[in-house]
Amino acid sequence: MPGAPTSAGTAPTAGWTVTGVLLGLLSALLAAVLATTAVLRRGPEPSADRPVVRAVRALRRLHSGHLGDYLAWLTFGVAALCLALVTQT
Repeated sequence: MPGAPTSAGTAPTAGWTVTGVLLGLLSALLAAVLATTAVLRRGPEPSADRPVVRAVRALRRLHSGHLGDYLAWLTFGVAALCLALVTQT
């Protein structure tokens, strides 16, 4: 059969390692610190003349928190993703 492997070989062993556990704990701690910092951070109010601030405020006005908003944004996001996938060459 063409393309079939000639030998099955052995699967790599998977298990817990000290390095893996320490990296996992470090990642979880870093994520918790960043999340806490983002929630508790009090900074100056961003200037309203910046284009990014105006765009974010416009998007927040469009989203009132109703179920229909969530469905509309989900539909928009899926359509944008499909469009991006179709236009790739």
